[in-house]
Amino acid sequence: MELDVNQADQDALLLLPGINRKEAEEIIAERSKRGRFLSLAEFMDFLVRLGVPPHHYAVIEKKAIVRYEAALSARVIDF
Repeated sequence: MELDVNQADQDALLLLPGINRKEAEEIIAERSKRGRFLSLAEFMDFLVRLGVPPHHYAVIEKKAIVRYEAALSARVIDF
């Protein structure tokens, strides 16, 4: 099972080991504040600051993914 942490709701985040309801709420709040997590490393770094127990990190890294859509528009400058 892969879980996109940029799309997951609270119930989905609770499926990750070591994540309780309060932490799931904090993940969603942080994601909203940032706009999205840019990488799995950035998400894992946030979990460390939340105090998620280290023995859960390996399992979370296997289950969590960070997918985001880049802006499809580009600015063209013609010289």
